[in-house]
Amino acid sequence: MLQSPKALISTPLILDTGDAVIKKITFLRTEIPLTVPYKLSFGPVRHFDTFLACIELEDGRIGWGETTVLTGYTDETVEETWENGHSIAKAILNQCPEQANATAYQFHHKAPFAVTTFMTALDMAMGHDLLTSQTTKKVPLLAIVSKSDPAKLEQEVDGLLSEGFETLKFKVGFDLAADLAALAQLQSIVSGRAHIRVDANQGYSVEEAVSFLQQMSPHNIELVEQPCAAGDWDAAVEIAKHTQVPLMLDESIYGLDDIRRAADLECAAYIKLKLMKFCCLDKLVEALELIRNLGMIPVLGNGVASDIGCWMETCVAANFVDTAGEMNGFLKPVSPVFHVPMRIQDGQVIIEPGKNIEPNWEKINKFTVESREFKT
Repeated sequence: MLQSPKALISTPLILDTGDAVIKKITFLRTEIPLTVPYKLSFGPVRHFDTFLACIELEDGRIGWGETTVLTGYTDETVEETWENGHSIAKAILNQCPEQANATAYQFHHKAPFAVTTFMTALDMAMGHDLLTSQTTKKVPLLAIVSKSDPAKLEQEVDGLLSEGFETLKFKVGFDLAADLAALAQLQSIVSGRAHIRVDANQGYSVEEAVSFLQQMSPHNIELVEQPCAAGDWDAAVEIAKHTQVPLMLDESIYGLDDIRRAADLECAAYIKLKLMKFCCLDKLVEALELIRNLGMIPVLGNGVASDIGCWMETCVAANFVDTAGEMNGFLKPVSPVFHVPMRIQDGQVIIEPGKNIEPNWEKINKFTVESREFKT
C-alpha cells in the first residue's frame, strides 16, 4: 500500500537551477489483470506488467508516467525495469526538469521503456502543450477481432462496425494454414465494410511469411505487420519482394536509425511507433515526422499499455497522425486505474480539454506489487 512507510533516498541538492526541482518520486510496479487474455503469437497476456512514476516538483506540480513491459516484445524484463527505475529515480531526484530529462535520457540506449516512465511524467508535470489541448479532439481507433468461431466472429465484427470502428486488427503468426483460413473467413464477413490490419507479431519464418503473403487475398487488407523477427532485417527485405499488400514494421523499430534503415532498405510502407520506445513526447513527434519525411506512413499506438500511456499517445496522434490509432490497451484491463478514463464515441477516442487523468489510488493499490518513494 502506498500509505506504508517507504525507504528514503537522498542525493545532493542542486541549487540555483532557475526552476522548481523534483522533491519526490513514487515508483510502482503493478500487475493489472485483463478482462480476457490478449492472444499473441508468443503467448497469451493475462495481465499488464505496468510501471508507474509520480513525480512531484517543489512548487506543487505533479506528473504521471507509465511503461508496460511485454516479454517477447522488448528485451527489457520486469526485473530489469524495476532496478533501472530505481537508478533513474535516484539520479534525477533534486534536479530541475530540464536537468532531469537530460539525466534520464542517458539511460535510453540501455532501458528506453524504463526511461519513458520518468520522462513522460516530467512532460505531464511541466504541462507539455500536447497534453493541455484547449479544444476537443477525436482520434479514430482500431478494434481487435478475437473470435474464432464463425458465428461468433460475424457477431463480433457486426458489433464493432455498428460501434463506428472502421479499422480492424487480426492476429496471425500461429499456424500458417489456420491463419490463412481464418483471415479469409474474416474478409468474407467484413466484405468491404472496414480496413483490416493483419499482425503476425514476428510469428513467421521467412518461408512462412512469403507463403502467407502470396496466398492471402489482398481484399480489404490495409497492411501486414511484422511477419518476421524484429532483428532480422534480411527477412524484412526478402518478404518485401513477394508481398501483394503494404508491410509495416513495429518490433524492429526502436529509434531514428531504425526508421532510416527501413527507408533505405525499402522494406516497409508503414512504420508503427509506441511512446514507450521514445521516452518522451518530443522524441516521439520527431520520429513521426521523420517517417513521413522519408516517404513512409506513420502509425501510432500501444495495445499493451494502461490509461496514462494510451492517453498520451492519443494526444500526440490527434496532432501528428492520420491513420487509425492502436492505443487501445486501456480497454483490456478489468478496470481503469484512473478516475476519468478516455471516452470512445463512434469508434473514436475523445480528448476533452480540462479532463486530465487522475489516479484512482484504491485501484492502484490493489494492483501494486512493489512500491518505493524517493525523497530529498
